[in-house]
Amino acid sequence: VFKHYSAAFSSEVFNMAGNAFNEVLNVCEITEDVAKGCNRTEADMVFISSNMSGPKNQQLNPKRALCRFQFLELMTSLAITKFFRLPTDEEKRCASPSEAVERFVAECLSKGERDAGQEFRWNEFYNEEIDDLLKSKQTELNKVYSKFTGKENRPTEKPKTMSLGEWQKLLEGAGLMDGEIFGDRACRLCYVRSMQTSEDELTDDTAHRKLKMVEFYEAIARVAQHRMVNGDADHPLAPACGTFAGFIAEVISAMFKSITKPKAKAKKPDEEKGEGGGSRRGSKELAAL
Repeated sequence: VFKHYSAAFSSEVFNMAGNAFNEVLNVCEITEDVAKGCNRTEADMVFISSNMSGPKNQQLNPKRALCRFQFLELMTSLAITKFFRLPTDEEKRCASPSEAVERFVAECLSKGERDAGQEFRWNEFYNEEIDDLLKSKQTELNKVYSKFTGKENRPTEKPKTMSLGEWQKLLEGAGLMDGEIFGDRACRLCYVRSMQTSEDELTDDTAHRKLKMVEFYEAIARVAQHRMVNGDADHPLAPACGTFAGFIAEVISAMFKSITKPKAKAKKPDEEKGEGGGSRRGSKELAAL
């Protein structure tokens, strides 16, 4: 839930800003039909207090945007308020804070949109056909990845990784971000969903913001899946092959073509012509004559 709404509704992408938090409240009906206690004002106050904890690092722990541990703290507080502290009816009131959290997850957070990552990997991505395809495209993939990595790495940092900005630049250059089938939101979600969840974003040396090579393969597959599920067969970007492997092959081909197409040569400005077709000379040159 945290990763999805942060990437889909926050400009921070890796942290949950206020608009993404409001989306969670609405979709999960956390403050629904509550006259007092666990209402929007209560939620906003807990958001502010939770955001104050943690190290003072603007990149990892920005103001007005939650880290994952702050999101957990906030949800726990709302769960206790909603199902343990607030209800006066003993039948509706949970017996303990831990029971309130379990009920909160089951009745509220379960309504939120999330990525079924493992189902996608085991049911669609981890198979012999896709494995053979990626092996056959290894040279192209290596060239594409090396072209769009290193921007946010230190000079001596190895291996090089791909930042979100480089990922978006790659998709734009390949013509895959058309704004209809695939836009900015899908770009961010494919990037974030392909990355392994970090145990601690505050101590992982920003690894949760860097796409590794093996994660790059999955990100490509997620782009292909998005186009396959949401695409239009008559769209100019629709591939000829309708299989999942065919979509992946088309995405790889588009990326590779974007780095191999010849650059247009800059045209030199034509020499300014004077009257009678001759070249126009400067005043000093004319004086010398």
